[in-house]
Amino acid sequence: MQEGRGAEVASKKRPRALLIGTALATVVADQTSKAWALSTLEGGRIIPLVGRYLDLRLVRNPGSAFGLFQASTFAVFAASLVILSVVSVWAIRNPFATVRLGLVIGGGAGNLIDRVFRPPGLGRGHVIDFINLSFWPTFNLADSAIVTGVTLLLAESVWRKG
Repeated sequence: MQEGRGAEVASKKRPRALLIGTALATVVADQTSKAWALSTLEGGRIIPLVGRYLDLRLVRNPGSAFGLFQASTFAVFAASLVILSVVSVWAIRNPFATVRLGLVIGGGAGNLIDRVFRPPGLGRGHVIDFINLSFWPTFNLADSAIVTGVTLLLAESVWRKG
């Protein structure tokens, strides 16, 4: 019986380690890219990548996705904290979608770090965005991780039902 219990514990630790590793790697990549953007793109510098369709430019976003709720920065911070907490608890209790949920958690944490530590201050900090598509609001790696994680979760859900 002991062997069975040990295998069960080990099988639960691997998904959690993958979840935490994915989330941490996402936060590190996000914060590193934002530090680069701040040091390179400050002062209005724009780096064109694909004609007029894709460039890098610094934007400080006080609102949520798509620049919504810009006058409600603290409310966006509070909602982000609640959502990140709920998703984290759900991911730890249900370690079935480790990488997908790790991307969502890491992306949420990356943007939450900005809200806590960036000006104008605690809970009101602006998120650093710098990837600009001509047809889409400017975004960052954290946003990309969240969208990728959610898209993969939805695709998996549809795939299982089909």
